[in-house]
Amino acid sequence: MIFQNCDSLISIESTDIPDTLISRFNTTTSTIKENKPNDEICCGFNIAIFCKDNVCVPVSIGYVKPFIELPDRNGHIHRYILTPYASDYNHFYYNKNETFNVSVDCKTDDQCFSDNCVNNMCTYNANSDVERCDIVYTRPTIFSSTKEYVNCGRMIGEFCTKDSDCSTNNCSESDRECLDIGYIPSDTNELTVLSQEFYVVAGFIAIFIGIICCYCCFEKCLEYHKKNKINNANGKTLITL
Repeated sequence: MIFQNCDSLISIESTDIPDTLISRFNTTTSTIKENKPNDEICCGFNIAIFCKDNVCVPVSIGYVKPFIELPDRNGHIHRYILTPYASDYNHFYYNKNETFNVSVDCKTDDQCFSDNCVNNMCTYNANSDVERCDIVYTRPTIFSSTKEYVNCGRMIGEFCTKDSDCSTNNCSESDRECLDIGYIPSDTNELTVLSQEFYVVAGFIAIFIGIICCYCCFEKCLEYHKKNKINNANGKTLITL
């Protein structure tokens, strides 16, 4: 692949951005979110859905690429700078014997996924029509197992006032910003719940056995007192005669 980039620079204005740096629109995996329930949005393990104007693209959250392309409502493909939602990306790209610098500088608002370019940097924008969808998990209890559901909301790092504002259902009370998913199930969690269930069941069994024992003791005491009353009554009768 040949890159025709001035000064060995890859930016939003580059003619050909390599696949390792951009999440591309794919008609088989991308979707139009409008009027669709959340559970019909395609998510998966380590995969989130990034939406702009209800057009959604799956993104690997293990490595969020600095650029993204997706169509507008009229079907025209656009490319955007994904920062500040992408941060852990490579700032250099190596191709054969040439090194390219990766620039996420912006010149205009429409170059940013967030529609907000300030001092050549894409920044958060509370008024932009962007959204993220994640698979969120409920914590297991002794009465229920882990459940998963698709939740859509504000992107990580954006302002929030409550958990339900965020796609991850996790809002920082101190910083008032959406955080990463707070709970992901694991074998350790399942074992912990199983052990809790065991102790609870064992406790109920112990209580039940205790109740049975107390009932039996009560019955025996009652029978003993009845026999004593009968014996005492018979003794009195013999004395009278």
